[in-house]
Amino acid sequence: MTSNVLGAGILLHPYQTERPGDWGKKFGRCAGLEVEIGSGLGEFMIRRATQSPALNFLGIENNWERVSKSLRNLGQKEISSVRILPADARLVFQRFLRPLSIQVIHCLFPCPWPKQSHAKHRLFTRDFLCLLNSRLVSNGHLRIVTDHHPFVEWIRSQIPTELFRLEQRIIPPQFDTKFERKWLSLGQKEFLELRLFKIGHVDIPLLKDVALKNFSLKSFHPERFLMGDQKENGIIFKEYFYDPKKFTGLVHVLVVEKEMTQHLWITIVKKPKVWMMMPLAGSGFIPTPGGVKAMELVYEAARKTVDE
Repeated sequence: MTSNVLGAGILLHPYQTERPGDWGKKFGRCAGLEVEIGSGLGEFMIRRATQSPALNFLGIENNWERVSKSLRNLGQKEISSVRILPADARLVFQRFLRPLSIQVIHCLFPCPWPKQSHAKHRLFTRDFLCLLNSRLVSNGHLRIVTDHHPFVEWIRSQIPTELFRLEQRIIPPQFDTKFERKWLSLGQKEFLELRLFKIGHVDIPLLKDVALKNFSLKSFHPERFLMGDQKENGIIFKEYFYDPKKFTGLVHVLVVEKEMTQHLWITIVKKPKVWMMMPLAGSGFIPTPGGVKAMELVYEAARKTVDE
């Protein structure tokens, strides 16, 4: 990875990037925005940025190995109109991207999750398509390219026809991405392209962060701390550590919510007069209702060490 990449601010940290984003500030200019879901190694964005220098491009990619390679590729090309956000696409569209802010959304060769038992992982549900619609400008569109016919039929069944006009066609190889090259090597010569043109608008506001409260107790007995799962609330206890020399405990919980799953680390630390409970600084966490509930559960478990 070259120093140019880091210096240009191409990589955006999902926990340190403001929500919603001021994309003009992040790119250093105001311009039309295109977004690629699953930007992979960055080949497509590099080509688009070279062809359309007047536009800005945001790549969403949750695989760190691919992010690292795309940063290397972008650094070699010295392209300044691309940014990469390593996060779940649902999270990005819900919290980072404002309504009516995107011209085109691309998704090339998404995983079709072909097994019936895995279908729940498919991205382009009706709800997600409505979310994308709300973020597209009035003349914007979504493009999906795949080689999987059953996946296409499933997507078609999810399209809100009052919001999108569908155009479907067979296209030849043209993107030269890792996955397209893979299918070509296996003899695939044609791909299916879906273009969903926005014809109506649904208003879906941004999800906003929830204020997290810091809790305190006058007393705490760390050796008595016990915390169970509350799976009905999406809270799963993972582990607990305590350092008697530093008078500091650390609780790790998994917070599972409809739009995302997060790991929350909560510290229990002794101060001059009280024990404080708060999210671990720098651990990376987006404040959500589930996070608030997790904090409350840790507090209740800590309080029971005194009551008992």
